[in-house]
Amino acid sequence: MASISGYLRLLRWPGAVTAAASAVTGFLLVRRSGGTGDLSAAVAVGAAASLVYLGGVALNDVADAERDRDLHPDRPIPCGAAQRGRAAQLAAALLLAGCALSFLGAGTSAGLATSAAALLAVLYDVGGKRLRLGGSLLMGGARAANAAAGMLASALTLDFALTAPGPEVLAYPVAVGGYTVLLTFASTFEGKRPTPFVAGSLATGLVLAAASAWPHFPAQWWWAPALALVPLAATLVSGARDAQIPGGPGLGALIRRGVFGFLLLDAAWLMGVAWYDAGFWLILVYVGLRFLLARLRS
Repeated sequence: MASISGYLRLLRWPGAVTAAASAVTGFLLVRRSGGTGDLSAAVAVGAAASLVYLGGVALNDVADAERDRDLHPDRPIPCGAAQRGRAAQLAAALLLAGCALSFLGAGTSAGLATSAAALLAVLYDVGGKRLRLGGSLLMGGARAANAAAGMLASALTLDFALTAPGPEVLAYPVAVGGYTVLLTFASTFEGKRPTPFVAGSLATGLVLAAASAWPHFPAQWWWAPALALVPLAATLVSGARDAQIPGGPGLGALIRRGVFGFLLLDAAWLMGVAWYDAGFWLILVYVGLRFLLARLRS
């Protein structure tokens, strides 16, 4: 029987926190460069990113409902905890609400970027994910557009967003997109047990994507991103090791850690531009979220 808890389980809310963090991080990075967007715009674009993420994951389960009857019968739609038609309506409402909120609260440019993220997520859900590389690029584009929405909400104009920030700021959506492409590509092999070389290469690639702007950060606080990048490397290496355990979760162990790693990626970039308090808050959110989910599972 369908239930409220079934629809909540359909949304997989922890990932929405990482989407909001990327949008707000983009906002703060540009603000450090002189962006004049109101802080209410940061709240709006972060909330919009969460809504789009939730709509995207709900639509993903709607699209996979038939396949999940055999592969994942415990998911909300196959087990009857959520109705497919209602889930599709919920997904559409969340996606539209996220786009509308971004337009109304963060400006036209940010709204267009959020809408692009929503469109790319829909394309991924309804068929793009059937292609390993193509689907990975779609999801990478969605995450990059989400980060760009935050930057545009802070910049207010596209010209300012493209000229005022330094190279380390402008590269942020590219790094987020690259990290996402690699993580999404790895997820297409979820459940398989990788060789030590493959697992180590994936973990290394994710860390390098997260740290891609490190050489460009100002020398006076060049060391600061390590406060987030070292824990990110440690958690990804741990996931790579767990992925190799016989009878274990396979690459799923690395992928789950990589999803929460978005928070540490964002923290590293904020610390790289000397926004230490925001960076530390993201690290605390990461630790708190991991602790909460561990307690819920136990």
